Parts: sequence; C-alpha cells; structure tokens
Amino acid sequence: MFNIFVSGRPSNRNCQTRLCVFADDTAIMSTGAANKIMEDLNSYLDQLGKWIISWKIKINTEKCQAVYFSRRTTTPGQSEIYRRAITWSNDTKYLGFFPRKTNEF
Repeated sequence: MFNIFVSGRPSNRNCQTRLCVFADDTAIMSTGAANKIMEDLNSYLDQLGKWIISWKIKINTEKCQAVYFSRRTTTPGQSEIYRRAITWSNDTKYLGFFPRKTNEF
C-alpha cells in the first residue's frame, strides 16, 4: 500500500534531484552546479508541496533541515516548503544515522 501511495508523487525533471522515502522519513537530495542547484531544488519542492497538499499530508516543517555539502564556505540561498524557510544545519539525523558534515575532502 505504501508503494501505491507514494507512486503518485511528482517526478523530478532533472536527474540530479532524488526523493528518498522510508516510512515517515523523507530526504530530498540534489546535486549540481552551485548556481543552478537551488533553482532546481526549489522547483521540485514547489511540485512536491502541491502534491502534499492535494493528498492532505501533514509534515512538520519545524523538523525540516537542509545540509549543504561543498568545499565552498558560503551556503546558497534559502529553500522553502509550504512557504516556510528550511533552516540550514551542520548535521542532521536520517533513519537513526548521524552523517557528519565536513568541509575537508
């Protein structure tokens, strides 16, 4: 049933944005050039937001976080869902794991 439910979610138009879903945890991962990544990500978040509203899904926007992995020291512009900004974080917890963010490659 879960697979049927999530099969209708919007598909990304670029292959560099992926939606990773497991039970009630969701991660959206986007890769690409720094000048284009936020445009692509925000476009996908708009599509996803419309789908969430149409299916009457509630999400806790206060738990939403964004983590930026890059060699650059500045973070890109803000992304948002439900017209609420997603805060930048140095690390996040996903499926019980704490991936480490580091600027050392």
